[in-house]
Amino acid sequence: MNYNQDNQIIIEKLQKRLKKNLPGEKSQLKMAPLINDIPYRKLVPDNNFYESAVLLLLCKNENTFDILFTLRSKKLASHRGQISFPGGRLEKSESHLEAAIRETYEETAIQPNNIVGSLSKLYVAPSKTIITPYVAFSEKKTDFTINEDEVEEAFFYPIDFFLNEENKLTEKWNLQNQIVDVPLWKIHKTTALWGATAMILSEFIDIWKEIN
Repeated sequence: MNYNQDNQIIIEKLQKRLKKNLPGEKSQLKMAPLINDIPYRKLVPDNNFYESAVLLLLCKNENTFDILFTLRSKKLASHRGQISFPGGRLEKSESHLEAAIRETYEETAIQPNNIVGSLSKLYVAPSKTIITPYVAFSEKKTDFTINEDEVEEAFFYPIDFFLNEENKLTEKWNLQNQIVDVPLWKIHKTTALWGATAMILSEFIDIWKEIN
C-alpha cells in the first residue's frame, strides 16, 4: 500500500469516528487550567452567550500531518496575543461551518475544503462564547497571507509533537491573582499553547490516537 492510500484511509477513519459519540469534556479537561484539581473557569454558559466556530486544518507533510495555528493580534478585544485555530463569531444567518470557513479565509487567505467533521463544543467563559470546532484536511501545505488586523502570525506544527505525552507541560501561573495549574504545549518562541485551543486540540489528539 502506498502512502497516498494510507493517507486516505486515515482521513476516512477520522471522518467515520467524528460521526460517533465523542470523548468531549473528558478529553478537554486534560488541558484545562485548574485550581486544586477544579477547572479555573466554568464550562457551562449562562443564558447570554455568543456562538463562534474554528477550523483545525490538517495538512499532509511527507509521512505525517501538520496542524495550522494562528497567533491572535494584540489589537483584538478578547484572547489577544494567544495561539488559536483560525475562526471567529458567527455572522447573521450564518452556519457554524460557514463561519469557520469564512474566518479561516479572512485570517489566512486559505480557502478550506475537504471538511472531515466536527469536534465537541466548548464554552469559553472570558469571551462568553460557545465554540464549535471543525476539522478539515488538505493534501498539501497551502501558502497563507495573514490579515494583520486579526492575526500576527500563522504557522504549521507537526501532529507528532502532540502525540508525545512528554511534550505536555504544566506550569503555575498567576491569573487574576490566583495561582493556576496551566497545562500547555510550547510550540512558539514567545507564546505557549494553552486554554481553549489546547482543550479542543486535546480531544482531537485523543481521537487521533484512537484511530491510529
